[in-house]
Amino acid sequence: MSPRESPTVRAPTADPDATRRLESVDATSATQSDRSVERVGDAYRSQVKVSGTFRQEFDLSEYPFDITVLGARFGLLGASLFGVVLSMRAVSLTGTSFGVTLVDQIHLATLLHTLVGVGCTSCVLYRWADPEAQTPVRRTNTAVAVATTAAYLIANAVSTGLAVT
Repeated sequence: MSPRESPTVRAPTADPDATRRLESVDATSATQSDRSVERVGDAYRSQVKVSGTFRQEFDLSEYPFDITVLGARFGLLGASLFGVVLSMRAVSLTGTSFGVTLVDQIHLATLLHTLVGVGCTSCVLYRWADPEAQTPVRRTNTAVAVATTAAYLIANAVSTGLAVT
């Protein structure tokens, strides 16, 4: 081959054989329909609609309340604790007053609220493995979230009201 000649490159074909060989090992029955092939540049994309009955059940009624979300909640709560502690430390370095100030009260209320969230999330993770406990755990989680948030807001409103008057 001379330097001016380029090697022959074979582009993929439009034959959707790859989708015909598709198998679902957890399907009790599966059908394939609506095959299509689309050319994108020098390549082809094939797709197929697969319908059937699969042995794995996906309970989407529990969707927003899964392990990934709980892990993200732990990360967010951990970051909140870090932020509150840093803010408390910064305020204590700049102030020279004795006693508990309004800013200290707000920090302590925030710290308590966040720690209750960590405790509730830990309980949810511990109890979530038992399928019979999932409904009560969800109710408890919602009740704790509403109650602690209401208590947090009321505590801050009272603290602020007493500081202003």
